[in-house]
Amino acid sequence: RVDLVDLDAASPVLRFNVVRDGLLLKGDNDVRVPFEVRAMSEYFDTHALRAPHDAALRATAGAVRT
Repeated sequence: RVDLVDLDAASPVLRFNVVRDGLLLKGDNDVRVPFEVRAMSEYFDTHALRAPHDAALRATAGAVRT
C-alpha cells in the first residue's frame, strides 16, 4: 500500500514524522534541507499548542485500557 500526501499541506506532526522516520528515495538537497528545517521548526513551535490535546488523548487511552 502506498499513501500519497502533499507534505506542503500536511500537519506539522506528519511532516516531522516524515523527516524523522521517512526514507528518501530520490531528492535534491536544495529542496530537502529547507523542508526538513521548516518541518522541525513548525513541529517544535506548535508543541505548546498540542500538549493539552496530547495529554487528554493519553489520559483517555489509559482509561480505556484499564
